[in-house]
Amino acid sequence: MSRLKEKITDPYISWESKGVDKFTIRNCAGFVLPTNMNNSVKVDADDRRIMAQECSTNPINELDYFEILIPLMECPKHAYKFYQQLKEIEVTHDYNFKKHRPLTDEYLKMKLYNIPVLVRFTGWLLDLEDTKGNPRDLNMLRIDELWEYYKKYCETCNITQHKFFIDYTKGDYSYCLKIEKDCHKKVYITVNRDTAQDLVDTYSIKLDEFSPI
Repeated sequence: MSRLKEKITDPYISWESKGVDKFTIRNCAGFVLPTNMNNSVKVDADDRRIMAQECSTNPINELDYFEILIPLMECPKHAYKFYQQLKEIEVTHDYNFKKHRPLTDEYLKMKLYNIPVLVRFTGWLLDLEDTKGNPRDLNMLRIDELWEYYKKYCETCNITQHKFFIDYTKGDYSYCLKIEKDCHKKVYITVNRDTAQDLVDTYSIKLDEFSPI
């Protein structure tokens, strides 16, 4: 996605045709990515550029449908009508084409697909309860206890990404943890609930930031 981001956000790009010297042009690029995959593009937590739309499969084998559709799409008159319709959309001075892009069910699915495993695990940990229905005590856990929680999470969610566990105590998400050693150099881990909840909330989908479709 980072490669596409550069091509979308750079104000100018280099253009080089075969046998012609390279020159610089204004960048007006946008990208349409047709795919059959449910999770074709990585959608980051702070994404502001992607709009996903699921297409109907009804005409998939209807050749007559496409024989009619393609000439219509190639006709300049229809392209002009579409342009006129776009011009009629009221755009206020504070309209933000990124913030107000349509929010679709397909986009929400893609965002859910791309929530990192360790963020999901953190949310799962915070939701654990003890036998009395109170939040599970996540203070001073031994490393093997935290590992057992992670294994249980993987089994519950039917995933096999055990290799990511090491990133939890040493990687990008370790700021949610307080790691201590006792006099015998045994490691104990405390999950900071407030910080961990902030991490989970970072990846939550805020519906009020979008215009529903």
